[in-house]
Amino acid sequence: MRDSGWLHLRHLRARLRTLSCITLCIATIWAGPVAAIDCGAIPNSRLSTQEQVTNFQAFYGPCDSVVGDLIIEYADISDLTGLAGLNSVSGSLLLYYTTSLPNLTGLEGLTGVGDLYIEAARLLTSLDGLQNLVSIDGLHILRNANLPNLVGLPSTLASVSNLEISGNPMMSDLEGIPAIGEITRSVHISRNDKLANIEALGSSGFPASDTPQVDVTISQNPLLASLSGLPAIDKIGSLAITENTMLTSLSGLESLVEIWDGLVVINSPALRDCSALTTVLDAVDDGAVGPSTDPGEPPDSPGLAFILMEGNHDGCNSIKEILDGLILDDGFENP
Repeated sequence: MRDSGWLHLRHLRARLRTLSCITLCIATIWAGPVAAIDCGAIPNSRLSTQEQVTNFQAFYGPCDSVVGDLIIEYADISDLTGLAGLNSVSGSLLLYYTTSLPNLTGLEGLTGVGDLYIEAARLLTSLDGLQNLVSIDGLHILRNANLPNLVGLPSTLASVSNLEISGNPMMSDLEGIPAIGEITRSVHISRNDKLANIEALGSSGFPASDTPQVDVTISQNPLLASLSGLPAIDKIGSLAITENTMLTSLSGLESLVEIWDGLVVINSPALRDCSALTTVLDAVDDGAVGPSTDPGEPPDSPGLAFILMEGNHDGCNSIKEILDGLILDDGFENP
C-alpha cells in the first residue's frame, strides 16, 4: 500500500512538472521575442587576445548585444567563432590589424552594427560572414592586402552615412557592394592600386535634397579609367577627383548642377574630357538655388569655397578650358 502511494505521488509530481513546462512555453510565446541581453563590460571595448574571443560568452555573457563599440585587434586573433552568439553592436565594430585572421566565420549572427571597419586584415580574401547584416551606419574597408572585392556583404542596405574603400591593393572592382538606397554623407574611394572600375556602385543612390550634404572623393586609383557606375547626383557638397592616372573622362557627372564647398580636379594626366561639369560651371543658372552672390563664382555654386583644376591633360585645367572645349570652329556650341 505504501509503495502504491509513493508511485502515485511520483506520477503526480511528474504531471506537475509537465504542466509547468507547458505553462512556461505558452507564456514565452505570448510574451513575444526575447529581448536582447547586453554583454557585460568589455575592458576598453577591446578584445585583444584569442582567449578573450574564444571565451567571449563565458567572460561577458551569456549575451547577444554589445552596447557601444567593439574593437577586435592584433595578430593574436585568428578565429572569431567565439562571437557566434552576437546579434548587434550599437557602436562601431572594428576589426583592426587582425593580421592572422583568415575569415569572418563567427559573425553570421550579426544583423546590425554602427560603423563597420575592416582594416589591415591581410589574410582576408572574402567578407563572407557579414551577409546577414541589415543595418550598417558607415562602411569602411581599409588597407586589406589580399581582398579582391566586397563579396560577402549583404545584398542591400537602406542607407549608409559614409562609404570608404581605400588602400586595398588587390581590389580590382567593387563586386559584392550592397545596393545602398542612400549614401548620405560621403564616398571616399582611394589608393586601390588595381581598381579598374566602380560599376557595381551603380545600384546605389544619393539622397534628393535641396541642401547638398554628400562629399565625393575619388583619388589615387591608377588603373581607374572611368567614373561609370557613380550614382547620379545633382547637388553635392564637395567633389575631389585627384591623381587617377588612367582616367580620361568625367562622364557620369552630367547631372551635377550645384557644388557648395569645393571642386578639385588635379594631377590626372590622361583626363581630357571634363564636359560633364559644363552645367555646373557655365554662366547659366541651371540650379535651384543660384545665382551666386559672388560674381567670381559659377552661378550654380553659391558659396563655393574654391576651385582647383591643374595637372590634367589640356582641356581640363580650368573653367575656361572646359567651356572653350564646347565651342566648335564655326562658333556654335558643341551639342
